[in-house]
Amino acid sequence: MTHILLVTVGGSPDPIIFAVQALRREQPEQPLEVVFICSVAPCPKPSVEQVTGEGFPCLHYLPDGRQEVGANLLVQLGISDFNPQRHLIGIPDPDDLADAFQRIRDHILQLRSNRFQERIRGDYTGGTKSMSAALAMACVQLGLDVGVVSGPRTNLEKIDQSESTRLMEIAPLHATSQLHAQLLPVLSLQNYGEAAQLVQRFLQAQAQRISVETADQAKLLQAICETLERWDQFQWEEALAAAEALPPEALPPDLLAWWQRVVQARGCMDGVPPEDGITGYELVQDLLLSAERRGRRGRYDDAVSRLYRALELLAQTYVSLELKLSPESRWERDHCFLLDGTQVTAAGDGVTALYNWLERRGDAGLGGIFKRRKGQFFRLLKARNRSLLAHGFNPLTEAEWTALQRDISYFVNEILDQPGFQQGPPPHQLPGRKLLALPVCQQLFGSETQPVLTRIGAPSVAGP
Repeated sequence: MTHILLVTVGGSPDPIIFAVQALRREQPEQPLEVVFICSVAPCPKPSVEQVTGEGFPCLHYLPDGRQEVGANLLVQLGISDFNPQRHLIGIPDPDDLADAFQRIRDHILQLRSNRFQERIRGDYTGGTKSMSAALAMACVQLGLDVGVVSGPRTNLEKIDQSESTRLMEIAPLHATSQLHAQLLPVLSLQNYGEAAQLVQRFLQAQAQRISVETADQAKLLQAICETLERWDQFQWEEALAAAEALPPEALPPDLLAWWQRVVQARGCMDGVPPEDGITGYELVQDLLLSAERRGRRGRYDDAVSRLYRALELLAQTYVSLELKLSPESRWERDHCFLLDGTQVTAAGDGVTALYNWLERRGDAGLGGIFKRRKGQFFRLLKARNRSLLAHGFNPLTEAEWTALQRDISYFVNEILDQPGFQQGPPPHQLPGRKLLALPVCQQLFGSETQPVLTRIGAPSVAGP
């Protein structure tokens, strides 16, 4: 197996010579290739001169403080098969982290594609800080070993004498980077159950490698995802209790406030009078958000089924709160009455019968809205009935779902816009990729490299 060592070249050649010689001693029978990462023109003092320069371009610092010049690194390391296309990565601007990262990463991928049975390692001792950081970032992202030459220091500028090479433990960093990349598409679809499983697998695989702090951060992220999954599965009270047990910064405060309103609105359907700031229709609004999440995931039949239920729940809520349903009533035929004794004859007969009953009563609220919007209403019923989840065999399209989502939202908004309704803050959708912007995710995955990653085309955390 051929070993390939990538080294960043800076002001001193000594750490590079030490790293190459150490690897040769470590693997004496295996061939070694060295790839030099150097600053090149238009950089004023390009470090490539130390690699290929004529004469004595290398300056060595001796233990007693003296300096001496030496031949270029190819001569000193006895490298006779140097191929600049393969063994040299030129960095025109050694302080441009994004550009250096892209060049190094592309070159490593090219090395991987040309041959097999190769082990690639990076050593970031030399070069500018940006060059060293770029090599380390590329190695972490691609899962390569990375090391650094260490030795005694009397200052922060350089190592006085190279004594050993240290391989860095990058497996946890690589695993964390992989976890972040895996979570992006999953959270874009707001699939919190799968996200929680990804974090759990990360914790199991890295249990012996990651720090206690990193493990705690990952466990908190897993708990957040599990809490969001509970809400997505209509386990409102359990989800709210779990959310309130999390640290205050774990979830957006507006989301927590919305959940509290939805849970209180659920109590209204059991006869509990709505508190101040609660309309009682929050459960309907949250069901619309649930339908929206399913639609975003391409599950249009599922989304429309939820819209259908939202339309029925809207009418049930309206009858319960505005027409005053008796406390002992059930939404079953012959068991549903208003406080004045009027029987809700349509109870248990389906959503169309319930709206027709409201219209026949001459109801000016929801009954009047139904009368004006019958076309939209029956479009929903027709689409829903064609669905395999109802009575038909035709899968619904994105266009059908989008139109129906909009129309049902109009129904709800018309009710809430009527005089006498005092709406609180608007409904709050569950976070998608924006979950990765929460403090715990910033601590777990880091935020310092996000501007650089954005520049080089890596996914950002924008989105739902």
